[in-house]
Amino acid sequence: MQKITYAQLDKLYNPQSRSSNDLRAVTKKISQLIAKSWLSDGEDIRKVFLSQDSDKILEMFQREGIDMGIFGPGLKVSIDTETFTGYLEETRDNQQPFNLVISYPPKPTEFNLSDQELREWVKNDDSNQLVPDNPYMPVSF
Repeated sequence: MQKITYAQLDKLYNPQSRSSNDLRAVTKKISQLIAKSWLSDGEDIRKVFLSQDSDKILEMFQREGIDMGIFGPGLKVSIDTETFTGYLEETRDNQQPFNLVISYPPKPTEFNLSDQELREWVKNDDSNQLVPDNPYMPVSF
């Protein structure tokens, strides 16, 4: 199996395109959803991520308006709580040819990342800011 990094996937990104399903827009929305799950009112989202259930995670993405079509049909989603870097990997499964591994690290302390900063990132709809400013903010991969 081959791992495909964000940098390699980033080559798919067309800087002229600001559609809701380009790579950076999708990863920003996932990052915002992870940030929301770290807030006190995000327990239901956190439970879905930590369930490790690909179908439930993809259903949640759909409910939240995250279009995973950029990755093609048959995508599997896995959550890795042990790392800060996710990736896309090819599988040998014809039904699910790709596995998107999303990094879901522990929430940083309030000293490094406040709930107010998380809320601001969750609400950020600036299509020109696709990556959070704070290095402790979650990124999906």
